[in-house]
Amino acid sequence: MRESVKKAKQLIKRVYEFNSVGGNLHVQLDDGNVEDEYFKEFRDWFVAETPEQLLVERECFDYLKSITFDERCEALGLGKYDPYEV
Repeated sequence: MRESVKKAKQLIKRVYEFNSVGGNLHVQLDDGNVEDEYFKEFRDWFVAETPEQLLVERECFDYLKSITFDERCEALGLGKYDPYEV
């Protein structure tokens, strides 16, 4: 497993330790929206239980944004796909 994917998996795990549905990263993590367009801007839609939760979510978001689409798919256990391919 690539180091980038291993780190992403660790950060994702930390996010879920705070919120079982991914908190502010629900759209990316639970819904599997890992295309670049979903990593333009971090949004804190939900009230974080603690300031630490928000920091962990932000760190995870920033890291996932910095890696490739394929690495994000691998970290979340998603198959590679092209949403525009018929």
